[in-house]
Formats: sequence, structure tokens, C-alpha cells
Amino acid sequence: ERGVELIIQNGVPLPILIGTQAHDRMIEHMRNYTGLPATSTVNAVVKGAREIGIKKIVVGNKWSDAMNQSLASFFAREGIEVCGIANQSIAPKDFMKIKDSTHMELAYELGRRGLQDHPEADGLYLGGGSWLCEPVAKRLEDEFGKPVICNETARVRHGMQMLNDWTPIASHGRIFSTP
Repeated sequence: ERGVELIIQNGVPLPILIGTQAHDRMIEHMRNYTGLPATSTVNAVVKGAREIGIKKIVVGNKWSDAMNQSLASFFAREGIEVCGIANQSIAPKDFMKIKDSTHMELAYELGRRGLQDHPEADGLYLGGGSWLCEPVAKRLEDEFGKPVICNETARVRHGMQMLNDWTPIASHGRIFSTP
């Protein structure tokens, strides 16, 4: 009755905590239950990375090492190697107390460290939908000349593609400007 055309499981932590197989069962259940196309943020991120030509990616986030190992398995399914991790594990209850400007500083510091420490990376994934990373992504793309993927832009790109309505948007980072 609301005219929904697509179901998207939002957020990356849940899928990386439950793993690829449970994630795939969840997406299939969503699809079967609703009769609609279904996907997830983590699918959007890894498919976006593949579509813009990333073969080796460095990740920057506030997640634990175990979560990042699981995240690597999602990238591997799309033929992408996680060649490095720049993380600062922070509990969600603590992270939510941090000011937005501090979120952006942390995203920049982790992204910059990841790209500096792993020059072999073709791009960077800044994980975390609860922090403001789009301005940071643009700054890091300009500084390093490599694509930077954030949850929000990847999810918009992937969702619009699934609805057969994707049109690249110039000057909004590589994930948006690449056909």
C-alpha cells in the first residue's frame, strides 16, 4: 500500500556479524516474503567497489578485527582483496556520544592512514553509516586520487541500479560519477 519497490537491509555491522551465509538467507527471506527485489548495504558496497574497478581495497572503520575479517569475506565474493585495515574499534554506545565533527575527523584519520599504509590499494571503503563521511570521501579522493566508498552513496547507486533508474552524477565522487 506504500508503493515500495525495493527492500534494503540497512547497515553493515549486522551482516558482518552473522556472516555471508546467514546474510544471504536473510536477503532471500526478504525477497520471498515481500515478492520484491531485496539487497543490503554490504552488497551495495562490495558491488559498487567491483563496478568502479577496485581489485584491492583498504578499509577504514570503527569495527573490531573479527568484524573486519568477516567483511573481507563479502569483498572476496566479488573478487576484491582487502589488502589492509585502518580501524579504531569503538563500542556503538560510545561512538554515538561523539560529536559529528569528531566523527569526520576520525573517518579522515583512518582513511588517510589506510591509504598511506597501503599504497597498493585501488580504493578505500570508509565503513559506518552513522558517521558523516561523504565530505571526507571527497577530500580523500582529491588527496590520493583513488575512489572512496561510503555506505550511503553505495546504497543509493545500487538501489537505483536495481530499480533500473541509475544515472551517473558528475563531480560527486567516483561511486556516483561512474556509469
